Amino acid sequence: MARRFLIIFAGLYLLFVPCLGWTRDADNPQSQCPADAEQKLFTFTLLVKNGQIKDGAKIFGFANETMRLCPDRPVALGQAAELYMIVGQAIQDPDNQLTIYSAAYQAILANDWAAMKSYKSPRVKLPDGTEMTLYNYGNASKFLELIIPQFLRLRRLDRIHPIVDPSWSEPTFKSWPANYWEEDQCPYPNDRSTRSVDEAQAFLSLSDDMGNKTIVRDRVHYLWESCEGQKNQLSNLLFTFHNDWSQQLQKEKKWPEALDQLNEAFLFVDTYINTSGFETWGLKERKKMYKRKRQFERNIEYYKDTAAQQ
Repeated sequence: MARRFLIIFAGLYLLFVPCLGWTRDADNPQSQCPADAEQKLFTFTLLVKNGQIKDGAKIFGFANETMRLCPDRPVALGQAAELYMIVGQAIQDPDNQLTIYSAAYQAILANDWAAMKSYKSPRVKLPDGTEMTLYNYGNASKFLELIIPQFLRLRRLDRIHPIVDPSWSEPTFKSWPANYWEEDQCPYPNDRSTRSVDEAQAFLSLSDDMGNKTIVRDRVHYLWESCEGQKNQLSNLLFTFHNDWSQQLQKEKKWPEALDQLNEAFLFVDTYINTSGFETWGLKERKKMYKRKRQFERNIEYYKDTAAQQ
């Protein structure tokens, strides 16, 4: 979106949104999610997209209020994520972008947890009076494809979100409500949600950039270790990632590094076989990989012997 918003983040918080009836002041604090929150958010978002609301602080604040008041309303939380994305894509300042995209990521996590408990698609009214059923779970998942590249870009500017931090064993980003980021725990509901796979795919799509490769590896490994419910799909993704990386290093004749990546691929293909039941396919892949492993080991020994003779 080319439109620029006025963003004021010093002590930013929504004080009053009279057109939507949500208040946040000392005399009349809003303490409950409005029954028609999704309709209000739908109308508000249309006004933003049509250029009738351009105040980025108001947009950001309204999304914040949704997060605060509606933690069990998945559609509303998905709408909050969309508002954060609109503001994030419209500004240039890296510090503000980190704040906004982090909030969007948090909204996606909250949307997923709420959706796994209960998901009802509300009816909303369009400006012409017609009604439609609002379902935005898929859109919230797709926002990950936009947020992850931004986190990697901001990391290069030294604005680092924990999921792209190489020293992330102790999470540090605690400033948003409903924080589901816990060390050694899957950030998504483990039993049914496939969004951990969506996030992994968003990371892996950016792994061709060598500057991203170790960050991508670390994050997807974390998801694999902590999200037991999706270990099957994550194993397949990581097998492909490490096998491809090994082949890339093989072309560069970096035999020890290629062998390391191939050994990683063995781990994940074995896990995939055990969790998926695709034994015939897996054994065929393992046979091809084993031939490559023997080749790498011979090459490593050859270069060691050559170096010793010089």
